[in-house]
Amino acid sequence: MLVARQGRGDGQVRERTRGRHRVADGQQRAAVLDERPELGPAPLPDALAAALATRPGMLLLQTRMASPYGHALSRRRAAVLARLLADQDLVILEHDAAHELAPTPGVSLGEFLPGQTLLVRSWSKSHGPHLRVGALAGIQRVVARVRARQRATGGWPSVLTQRALAQMLTDPQTRELVRLARATYRQRRQQLVRALREQGLHPTGVAGLSTWVPVRDAAMAIKLLAAEGIGIASGAAFTVDGDGGSHVRIATTVGHDEHVRIARALGAAHHQ
Repeated sequence: MLVARQGRGDGQVRERTRGRHRVADGQQRAAVLDERPELGPAPLPDALAAALATRPGMLLLQTRMASPYGHALSRRRAAVLARLLADQDLVILEHDAAHELAPTPGVSLGEFLPGQTLLVRSWSKSHGPHLRVGALAGIQRVVARVRARQRATGGWPSVLTQRALAQMLTDPQTRELVRLARATYRQRRQQLVRALREQGLHPTGVAGLSTWVPVRDAAMAIKLLAAEGIGIASGAAFTVDGDGGSHVRIATTVGHDEHVRIARALGAAHHQ
């Protein structure tokens, strides 16, 4: 999650997953929220309040299946954040990349702050990684500017791709397939999470296509698990600021019956 202050014009917004507040070079100021997933579902109101002290112009937010932590915005948390944001002169840009693949309901700050919120929804995770089509809704003046830019640059997705997505979104068989994928991915992640917790580990989040696990030494854990034929990724690859070196990311999309073995190996690496 990112809070950024725009300079003159529409300067680029720079995203940092986690860490202390920092100032970016260029025309913008970027404040990064220290989300601390071990303290509970992000975004944390205290962290947002601190970042708002930098007078940002834009807030970027993943609303569910947030990468890498796996958090989902609840309606209760959204109401709390909305009270903090109500008197701020900023644009809230939400990204819902999971959509129908997410097991959690879609919650938007737009319910509370419709005049400040934009929602971008995409389907590449649920309907295919090469389906680069998104939908934008929200603040009318901003949507109008995006449309004008698309007309000027020819940046529209192909009509063929749009029609293919429209057909899949309304096709009963495709909808059932996505529903099955949602249930399957959720079950696989839950199996690994349970096994990790039994080993004294504390994976974060409630949903996602991977798990984010705090460990004592990520590099050592990766080395020890690789020796057993288990591949995991360092958290450093998914953070710019923050302590990614003390976390690992484990994919949960592939079907297998090795959850207990993976958890035991990671637990042994963490506790040794």
